[in-house]
Amino acid sequence: MPQNRSLYRRYRATFGIFPAMIPLIEILPWVLGFIGTLAGGVGWMQGYMAFHHRYRVAIYVVMTLSFVAAGSLYFWEKSRIPPDDTGSMMTVLADLPTMTTIRENPAYTLAPQGTVWNANRPDMLWSVSSADELLGSPVIANDLIMFGTFAGTLEARSLQDGNSVWVIKKHQPIFTTPLVSGDTLLIGEGLHTADVSGFTAFSLSQGKALWDRKFASHIESYPAIDVDNHRLWMGAGSMGLWALDMRDGRKLWWAKIGHIDIAPLYADGRLYVAAKLSEESDGSAFFEIDPDNGDVLWSVPLDGNPMGKIMNLGGGKFLVSTAIGQVGLNKDTDAGWLAGIDINHSKKLRWVTKVATMGLPEGQLSIDKTRAYYALKNGSMICVDAQAGTQIWSGSFGDEFKTDVTLYEETGHTPRVIGLTSDGIVHIVDALTGKELQKIDVGKGSYSAPLYHRGILYVANNHNIHAFRVVQQEK
Repeated sequence: MPQNRSLYRRYRATFGIFPAMIPLIEILPWVLGFIGTLAGGVGWMQGYMAFHHRYRVAIYVVMTLSFVAAGSLYFWEKSRIPPDDTGSMMTVLADLPTMTTIRENPAYTLAPQGTVWNANRPDMLWSVSSADELLGSPVIANDLIMFGTFAGTLEARSLQDGNSVWVIKKHQPIFTTPLVSGDTLLIGEGLHTADVSGFTAFSLSQGKALWDRKFASHIESYPAIDVDNHRLWMGAGSMGLWALDMRDGRKLWWAKIGHIDIAPLYADGRLYVAAKLSEESDGSAFFEIDPDNGDVLWSVPLDGNPMGKIMNLGGGKFLVSTAIGQVGLNKDTDAGWLAGIDINHSKKLRWVTKVATMGLPEGQLSIDKTRAYYALKNGSMICVDAQAGTQIWSGSFGDEFKTDVTLYEETGHTPRVIGLTSDGIVHIVDALTGKELQKIDVGKGSYSAPLYHRGILYVANNHNIHAFRVVQQEK
């Protein structure tokens, strides 16, 4: 038994399907359908042709109809995918994703904001379950906490009690974090297994989709937006960078600069994005793009593939993380880098720092923009000087990470960085020193990052969401 456990621990990630078995998942339904039809047809034909020749014509008819049905299903499936030359298409009104209201959102009574971190086990305010396995990292808006799921739904739950308020039903798993701008909610869908994914704008007040655009790839990040000019920029996986009109989803332009799975950054009227340059090999670049027409203004090459969000350090300086590897699949080839970019210099790539292994999306930046924090797949957290890339501290916290960390920062109090490992332990760490201060056992890990908001820590693990009061009134 000890040897078997050792082999399991060594090779368990090899059999993960997020997203390790992408090629097989893509073709498996068609292969099985074809084999099943062929085998069944041949078996049936042999039996009846040997003993009942009078059924021969009927058998041929049934087999022909089966193959016609399979072929029709295949071509119907392919008809949903936008052609390569257009890359995307608008969804017709009848096929728009739907929002189902479960109940009215109860008034959220926020307890007085505390100032002292609870060093004992925090009080659990509520704990609720979800029928669908939670996937995406959450966001809080309009007194709601919102999660994506593997089942292709976006759940909105009350901050008051955790119960469901509404659910949006899409077609693909929702990994990307939703973005709320005023009354509009923007949400993508799809993992690397998806051949077509939708990007949808919802009106929260009306409870319905305003528009939806389908892309022949997947959408794993939120967009950058320009509210004043009603436009957004988004990455659509292998379909590159898109500029859309926020009001109706109309395409403004399309830039085929590479594979984009992280959010663009729009700052001071300028647009930046990092993209993987080739589908066949590793390697990426950091671009400045003309926001009006999609022209590349300049670019600098980067090691690995874009993984973390573009951190805006101010003064034309940026920090971006890249990696080789996949979430949930561990290999000896996993690697990670941090890159510092300064657009005020002719040599815009100012430094590159290699880290121990792949960093998880997306990373967190301190309020004063001096420190960046990342969870690494090997169960480590690191803190780096955001301006220089030098490591301030690193710590190993046991089992692997599959998701990002969150930050607690309150004036006059010790900041904390918080991560959830796959064994279900929430690690609460001194953000200045890397010393572990506290642990909370929630049973299992997940692909959803913890979230700190106004004295409360929200933690999701597979089918459960927990809310802990971690900051209390000073006694």
